[in-house]
Amino acid sequence: MGKRFREYGVDIRLNPGSKVANTVNAHRLLHYTLENHGSTKQNEVQEVLFRKYFNEGRNLGDIKELEDSAQECGILTPELSQYLSSDKDKDLILQQDREGKMKGISGVPYFEIEGYPQGLSGAQTPDTFKQIFSRLKR
Repeated sequence: MGKRFREYGVDIRLNPGSKVANTVNAHRLLHYTLENHGSTKQNEVQEVLFRKYFNEGRNLGDIKELEDSAQECGILTPELSQYLSSDKDKDLILQQDREGKMKGISGVPYFEIEGYPQGLSGAQTPDTFKQIFSRLKR
């Protein structure tokens, strides 16, 4: 996977011994961020989480790691810490996961493109998107 990403200029170095963690709380952090700070800040948090996971081998199942990510993006508050320590919105995130699986989503990222009849699961090449957009442009 790292080789394919590097072909497109994306630096991913999965570290030996990296922990593959349950990411429900990371998804809750992203949900909270979107609801309270908007999509631009959510994208910023997502980039930090990607860097920590893919480049630094950090454990995104660890609440402290998520709080550090929120702090880096300037959104850590006592309210957010309390949220992450609770189960609030956990059922929502798990429901979204179930719905995604029912739609056939099997990988991330996942793309739905308006006017295109199916979603794209997993990393895609730029040519894939060019072909889809060319078809939709007609």
